[in-house]
Amino acid sequence: MKILFVHPNFPGQFLRLAAAMGQHPADEVVFLSATGEGELAGVQRVSYAVQKQAETPHAYVREVEQALLTGEAVWSVGRALRAQGFVPDVVYGHASWGVLLFLREVFPEAVHVGYCEWFMRSAGQYLDYGTAPLGADEACRLRTSQSATLLGLLDLDAGVSPFVWQKKQFPLEIQQNVDNIFLNAIN
Repeated sequence: MKILFVHPNFPGQFLRLAAAMGQHPADEVVFLSATGEGELAGVQRVSYAVQKQAETPHAYVREVEQALLTGEAVWSVGRALRAQGFVPDVVYGHASWGVLLFLREVFPEAVHVGYCEWFMRSAGQYLDYGTAPLGADEACRLRTSQSATLLGLLDLDAGVSPFVWQKKQFPLEIQQNVDNIFLNAIN
């Protein structure tokens, strides 16, 4: 099996899973990241670089633009991997930061799985825990910032979330395709 892990930080939450997959000689494991140190046996690490920072003047869309730039950088490296002959059976990446936004365009034949760790909401989460509710401006910025995450989630074949309470942060339509898997239990 060929698997492509995608996370901004190597190895991120995928340490144990990627290390376990790398131990199988029949599997080809590639890990695409922007930062991180170290190596995992049996895992080829490939880096991507975002060429510029978001410049959009409107505060509501800065994070969306940054996610698009990240998605573009990952897409570019994904195309290079495909040109070199690496076509994964599974693409497994973090559902945030835009890393999965355009990989369906590069690897349409792969099963796309997202690690659904957190979906930001303006109320009922740590952002307003023990404090006054967010102001309207901050709440609107936060809501808009999630649009790139939602766009990436719509392209997934499946999602995994470490805990039920994290899964419940996502919109109901997304929750239907998210299973709970406690990844830290993998040895």
